[in-house]
Amino acid sequence: MSKKTTQLIIKQRSPLKTWLVTLGYGALAAVCGYGLYNYGEYRSAFNNAELKAELSHFEERFAQLDAENAQLRGDVALKERGRQVEQQAYVEVDATLKNLQQEILELKEQVEFYRGIVSPTESENGINIQSFKVDKTDESNIYNFKLVLTQVIKSGTLVKGRAEIVVEGVQDGKARQIPLEDISGGSVGPLDMKFKYFQTFKGNIILPEGFLPSRIQVAVNPSSRGSVQVKKTFDWVDLVS
Repeated sequence: MSKKTTQLIIKQRSPLKTWLVTLGYGALAAVCGYGLYNYGEYRSAFNNAELKAELSHFEERFAQLDAENAQLRGDVALKERGRQVEQQAYVEVDATLKNLQQEILELKEQVEFYRGIVSPTESENGINIQSFKVDKTDESNIYNFKLVLTQVIKSGTLVKGRAEIVVEGVQDGKARQIPLEDISGGSVGPLDMKFKYFQTFKGNIILPEGFLPSRIQVAVNPSSRGSVQVKKTFDWVDLVS
C-alpha cells in the first residue's frame, strides 16, 4: 500500500516588483481621477454657459413682455380716459338739453297762460281753469298738485269766491268722493279766491290706503252776483302719466 505525500511550494515575491505594481495602480488611479475631474469641469462649464444663455434669453423676453405690457396699460388708460371724457361730455350735453327742454316747456306754459288772459278765445269769458297738474313724489301715495285760475283782462273785476277739488275713486269695492281738505295733510286750507287776473293754489294730495283714484273734479264758485260756476273733470291717469 502506497502512501501519498503533499508538497507545499512556497514562492518568494520580489519586494521591488510589488512596489512597482502598486505604483502602477496608483498612477493609473491618479490618471483616471484627473480625467474624470477634467470631464466634470468641462461638463460643469458647459452647463453653466447653457444656463446663462437660457437665463439671458428669458431676461430679454421678460423685458420685452414687460415693455409690451406697459404699452398696453398706457393704451388702456388713454382709451379709458377718452371714454370718461366722452361720457362726461355726453352727460353735460344731455343735462343741458334737458334743461333747455324744461325751459322751453315752462316758457310755452307761460305764453299760453298770458295769452289766455290777454287774448282769450270767444269761449273764454270770465273765470277759467287755466291748468291743473298732479305730480308724483317719492312717496307712493303722496302727490303734489297745482291749480291755476285766470280771468280775461278785459273783465277787470275782482274775483272772489271759493274753488273746490274732489278726488273720485274706489275703496273697498265702493265708489268714494274725497274733498281735498280731507286728504291734503294740512298743506292747504279752503281754496278761497281773490284775484283780478290770475291765482295759483299749491298743495299735497295724500291718498288713503286702499283708495284707487279715477278722476278729479275742480269747481270754481264765484261769489259775485251774476257769475256762474266753472267746472272741469280730469282723468287721474292723464294727470300722473
